[in-house]
Amino acid sequence: MGSAQTSVVEKLKICLEKVEPFVGGKERTKEDFVAFAKGCEAMSLYPFAAHARWKLAMMDSDRMREHLKKFLDLIEKCGCEDSAFFRRQFQLDESAPAKPPDAGARP
Repeated sequence: MGSAQTSVVEKLKICLEKVEPFVGGKERTKEDFVAFAKGCEAMSLYPFAAHARWKLAMMDSDRMREHLKKFLDLIEKCGCEDSAFFRRQFQLDESAPAKPPDAGARP
């Protein structure tokens, strides 16, 4: 099998093992969200992966910072022009000094 075919087969396997069970599931655990996010990212479905990471940040307070960083990486991959703004708001941009959100700023 060629590399393009392998890629399609791998993506299908990821979809069947991680994404589809999540979509069809009734109750979703943190582990389900993580598997869904990783599966979507592996298939280059960055908006779906970002949404799952955002939900994880809200439900997994112990790892919130990790999920927010991944969320920001994913929205950047989506082409979000304001990803640097969001990094500053969440104080996750180590290269820029943290500053409080501007009340008049538009997200």
